[in-house]
Amino acid sequence: TDTALQTTNLAEDWAVLLGSRFNDHGVGGKSKSHPMDIRQMLIALEKRKARAYPKSDLLPVKKTLAQVLGDEK
Repeated sequence: TDTALQTTNLAEDWAVLLGSRFNDHGVGGKSKSHPMDIRQMLIALEKRKARAYPKSDLLPVKKTLAQVLGDEK
């Protein structure tokens, strides 16, 4: 909403994202600390008011950007 865009609080955005039944298909296999659901790490980072995602937590995709975007096999 316009109000949500004017604040730095992402609570409304998280509620929409996490409340959607269509957003759980791509959440696994991305985080070392939360291998089944990277959203749990995002929630933890929000609670800590972290400003960046720790790169050391990310799992390698082993694909090119074109492969991820579906432009190449």
